[in-house]
Amino acid sequence: MFVDYFSLFTPTVEVDIGLRDRLRAKMGLEPSLERRETFKLGKIHYEHYLSFAESKSPLVVFLPGIGTYSEYYAPLLDKLSRRGLDVVSMDYPGHGYSGGVRGLYTLDDIADGVSEVIEYLADSKTRPVYLFGYSIGSLLAMAVAEKDARISGVICQTLLMPEVAPDLMHSLGWQWIGMSSPFFPLARVPLKSILDYDALIASHPAADEMGADPLAVFDYPLKTLNSIFSWRSARSDSKRQLAGLLIQGEKDEVLSLEYAHRVIEQQSHALTLAVVSGGHMQPWENPDGLVNLVSEWIAQQ
Repeated sequence: MFVDYFSLFTPTVEVDIGLRDRLRAKMGLEPSLERRETFKLGKIHYEHYLSFAESKSPLVVFLPGIGTYSEYYAPLLDKLSRRGLDVVSMDYPGHGYSGGVRGLYTLDDIADGVSEVIEYLADSKTRPVYLFGYSIGSLLAMAVAEKDARISGVICQTLLMPEVAPDLMHSLGWQWIGMSSPFFPLARVPLKSILDYDALIASHPAADEMGADPLAVFDYPLKTLNSIFSWRSARSDSKRQLAGLLIQGEKDEVLSLEYAHRVIEQQSHALTLAVVSGGHMQPWENPDGLVNLVSEWIAQQ
């Protein structure tokens, strides 16, 4: 695992307007982006898609996948709002349009960001609130929901639980991160040493733009990675049991279906497993299928 000990800080990000326009066009984002409302709470950028329903709608807080930010998921979030859900997504600190050192955050930062947006949308106190995480966002959603009693349930697409290591290499890698982080917290680890992002996006029409997007994050401080991978789900008898939906692609390239079954068996929350065709990139390959699963599960709660 290569670490750049010298590039401790990423320079201030400048938006490349031409690249952003090409990325939006190739990803088909513009029609959905026209419906969003954006706002900031402190340094955190949020994107809000108001429900089409007239009655008070459940609030869904979306947590993006590693390296990405809210805008990439605009069609998915827009479609969810058209199914009667009030949807808000956050750009993690140091991601997308949020402020901060690029890629630098802790689980507490994410929990604070979720809590603040629930408070900001004041009427969320009288309606159910759900977290919907994609990829690493699923782990973050579980960690936040365990600590926040306002969360009614969690939807995860591909869930990594660090106490259930996928294999020995993952376990050894997390141990190395844990030992190195206290000494070099801002040293950066390339994303490709954690995830083969290039392979995942290779068939996407916007692959070139996604791979060059200055608003995305392609390397992470050890402090961020240690905060994520050192988290363990609470196990006490007094712990609040969460209702949840785990969506798993049968050909997921990141975490296998066999691993999803292990997670279901070894964690103590009430997770329902929904297996879908295809791989890891469901938000872009199968957004309608995701919308159906998420909206139908919430309606049953």
